[in-house]
Amino acid sequence: EPVFERHDIFGRSTEVLIKGSGRPLLFLHAGDGIEPSLGFVDALAKSFKVVAPSHPGFGGTDQQGCRDIHDLAYHSLDLIAALGLEAVYRAELPLPLRDPSHPEDSSP
Repeated sequence: EPVFERHDIFGRSTEVLIKGSGRPLLFLHAGDGIEPSLGFVDALAKSFKVVAPSHPGFGGTDQQGCRDIHDLAYHSLDLIAALGLEAVYRAELPLPLRDPSHPEDSSP
């Protein structure tokens, strides 16, 4: 069963899905957020410790202060440092850009 942890990243409460063991794999979700019931998390967790943060404004992660892709990148770097992840594999899905003030608009 996946475990969600909460981490404070420079004042932003961040939800992180952790599953599996071994070398860490940082999974960056697409515009729909993280869905742990999908088979890919289980498949990846057979070989890696999957570390899958919910981006600001998704899941249980606060959006405060995250205005653009640059803020998202710095948040991800801060999270990597806070979790002590020195060498990780990285997996990601396309993240469509959207205006956070209009969540119904998910078009790029």
